[in-house]
Amino acid sequence: MLKRMNSPRKIGPAAAVPAPPPRTTPSRCPPLPLEIWTQIMRTLVHNEDLPEIWTSLRLLSHTLKAAVETAFVDEHLSRLRGWLYVGDPAHAALRSHPSAPPAGGGWIRRGVRESKRIVPLQLVLTRFSPDRRRAYFESLVHRDDPSLEMSPSFVECTDNTVVAEWLRSARGIPPPGARPTESRLRLTIGPDVAWTHWKHHVIGSDGFVVESRNITFEDDGHGVVEDRDMVRDGERKKRGKAAHAIGLEVDRSTCVVSLEWTTLVSSVFARPRKTFGEAFHSS
Repeated sequence: MLKRMNSPRKIGPAAAVPAPPPRTTPSRCPPLPLEIWTQIMRTLVHNEDLPEIWTSLRLLSHTLKAAVETAFVDEHLSRLRGWLYVGDPAHAALRSHPSAPPAGGGWIRRGVRESKRIVPLQLVLTRFSPDRRRAYFESLVHRDDPSLEMSPSFVECTDNTVVAEWLRSARGIPPPGARPTESRLRLTIGPDVAWTHWKHHVIGSDGFVVESRNITFEDDGHGVVEDRDMVRDGERKKRGKAAHAIGLEVDRSTCVVSLEWTTLVSSVFARPRKTFGEAFHSS
């Protein structure tokens, strides 16, 4: 018995330790098909907080990013109200000496110098680049009637300043605390002019601006673009980014415009809100 007690103890096999269960990280985006998420986003892109929704949801996942962008294209970009300013062919026909314009770009008619005039052509979305980063817009009248010829006078307007605005509007004069009923994206490419609806707060015949976000992309070839509200003590300041920031390409010979549309939208949504009352007091 003592011999057994003094003998070394036999060590049996170690008890098996159960492996800890694998840790699972909850998915940020439930596994729904992209089509379902896109249908959900088609509702959200009409929310008055779309600028914040656009910024936040596109950072959560590739699925939500694709869904938000697809919904925005269907609900807003395809309905964009855009204009491309071109030289006025009717006015150009009045020149008596087209081969010898006077200094300063004016024209002579009946002994009186006339200023060069421009007209807007409405733009519509026509296609995307293969990676869908670049959107192409063309003249509505030329798209609907391909037999129309492009006027050589179109290219006489060379200003490619871009003014983009995100507008929310209401029907009739909005009372205090009224919620907007419509949102839209507006775009103009050409000489930078103040929008008349900011002076009169009107969109169409019965819509009034409730809120706006706007940004100016300066024409790279025209240097500094002045803003009367931003000129202080004789100092000239730029109003916005350069047009190449959105990859702007303008071809007035074919009335086609292309740009990186997601960069444009993100830039507009990053601008501060301007309410109806603020616009009224600043006009």
